[in-house]
Amino acid sequence: MIKLIAIDMDGTLLNSDKTLSQAHINSLNQAIAKQLKIVICTGRPLKGITPFLNQIHLTDQDFIISNNGASIITSSEHQLIYEEALTAEHIRDIVALLPDIDSGVVVTNDEAYYSISPNESSVMAWDANLVNMPLIQTNLLDLSTNESYYKILIGHDKKVLDNFYTQIPQTVFDQYYVVRSQDHLIEIQKKHVHKGTAFKWLCQHLEIRLEEAAAIGDGNNDIEMLETAGIGIAMGNASDAVKAISDYEVTTNDQAGVSEAIEYLIQYNTQEQISEQGE
Repeated sequence: MIKLIAIDMDGTLLNSDKTLSQAHINSLNQAIAKQLKIVICTGRPLKGITPFLNQIHLTDQDFIISNNGASIITSSEHQLIYEEALTAEHIRDIVALLPDIDSGVVVTNDEAYYSISPNESSVMAWDANLVNMPLIQTNLLDLSTNESYYKILIGHDKKVLDNFYTQIPQTVFDQYYVVRSQDHLIEIQKKHVHKGTAFKWLCQHLEIRLEEAAAIGDGNNDIEMLETAGIGIAMGNASDAVKAISDYEVTTNDQAGVSEAIEYLIQYNTQEQISEQGE
């Protein structure tokens, strides 16, 4: 029986225009009525999630995995129950190893995007605006040693990032979690900190077995979560890498794919109940 469903936001729960469809809202309410726990699992910080919470109507029993798995909060009071953060020293060590790039390097926490590049980046300005975060110009030496930071974002056009990614030293991949989450975005976090580890931690916290948990996603930063879940569901618009490791595929985010996935999981539970009654 599936007891928990983790759902990515961008490219999954949200349409391409970054809105939440009524079809998806209805399906989430249906899942909640069936006493399925809903976990929003996203790379977004809290400020980029909260505008949608009034539409979703999560219960006190639901949770939010944010910052690409670096934090978990309760859905009602936004209480932090799990955190895996980078320090300013970590940030400086990572940046020292990265190839040179003229713009687009940003450090994030739940308060702001901190640009540590000498030049402005239209990509990161767009991304910060998308998730309702202020973009503050600073430098490495001014990062506070008292602050927690969740990840480094490198945002640029695809061609530049294609080249940049191939030049990242193996040392960075060995010591940190690095993912090309979108064509225009690379994310770097603490080693083994991603949606998959946060998803696993939350299931253990709730005493739900992994085979009793499902996940729905589309991006490369969803892969670990989908692999960890008892049932991993890929959106129709998912990357080939995501589809390759998933158990089931639905239609796209613009075609109410999450609704299809929830219906599939409800039917799965119905069949499991029938099987148990027949034993």
